[in-house]
Amino acid sequence: MKRGFKKFIYGLFYLSLLGVFVLLVVKSITKTTPTCFDNIQNQNEAGIDCGGPCTPCDIKNLIPLDEAAPSRIFSLASGKAFALFKVENQNTDYHAMPFSYTVNVLDLNGVNVESWTGSDFLFAGETRYILETRITPPARSIGSVSIRLSDPVWKSVNDFVPPSLSLNDIKTDMGSSWLRVSGTVKNGSSFSANNVRVVAILRSKSGAELFASQTVLTSVSEFGTESFTVSFPFDTTLIKELDPNGTRVFASSK
Repeated sequence: MKRGFKKFIYGLFYLSLLGVFVLLVVKSITKTTPTCFDNIQNQNEAGIDCGGPCTPCDIKNLIPLDEAAPSRIFSLASGKAFALFKVENQNTDYHAMPFSYTVNVLDLNGVNVESWTGSDFLFAGETRYILETRITPPARSIGSVSIRLSDPVWKSVNDFVPPSLSLNDIKTDMGSSWLRVSGTVKNGSSFSANNVRVVAILRSKSGAELFASQTVLTSVSEFGTESFTVSFPFDTTLIKELDPNGTRVFASSK
């Protein structure tokens, strides 16, 4: 074998070794530390990015909290606006206790003019309402009001049993200067229900939602019954369109 050819073979061999060395160095430098967000099943995970040191897989795969229907904006003759959100937890094995939410109020041009945050809870498989009264812009200047649900703290149904509440004797009536919905809340549980929120939704003669209001009962004792009254503004539009027999009422407590 000619000497020049040997030098070429040796050079190619050492160049290959250098290339492998450089590749190993680059790989060691660029190698990322396994995380719970790398879309790879590693670090003793039971599934992809769940189990082991990460969020349990049954919680990671839960259905996100969401709205069950588009938000509704109600207004009075004075221009005061209120927003009603129907939210749901489709998961039947976990309560969201609590979760956070952000409300955004947009004007007619789609510009965010007002925002605030709050917290609430949703039991497993529950659908219910959140009534927001903190809107300050007049109804005529509002383009839309939206809610974003986030950061649920999941609790297994095996770890918490919600109170069993039922509503009875619901009545919608009015006087010369007042409009109200009244009734009773019965607690069918062997423990008291605290901060019972009662939301009443008035409906028109055509079946449309007219307005919503709420009240909170401090406590309903075990197997006890408490009366409630939800007051509404005495507004001429409400009075004219109201169907007293169409009212819907919801009660919830944790």
